[in-house]
Amino acid sequence: MDLKNKFPTSFSQKVIETIITIKRGEVTTYSDIGKKINSKAFRAIGTVLRKNPLPLILPCHRVVKKNGNIGGFMGKTDNKWQQDLKKKLLNIESHGK
Repeated sequence: MDLKNKFPTSFSQKVIETIITIKRGEVTTYSDIGKKINSKAFRAIGTVLRKNPLPLILPCHRVVKKNGNIGGFMGKTDNKWQQDLKKKLLNIESHGK
């Protein structure tokens, strides 16, 4: 898959390059990503992650809200099974460090 076609802007590429560096068992926030890429466009960061075609390879499940809430996963914020899956992935990773 050509990620440059999926994420054609320099902004989206910076977001993806940043999430790739999140280590297994670690989490970060949309605002932390924003700080790393020098942007306050936190919702836009979420929009980029929503388009992630490889959610286990590009670990967007490791990104949570600043208030600690789990946030969405796989482009959904209102479907419980996606959020449950995100929680399970984070739990598995945090215990497997």
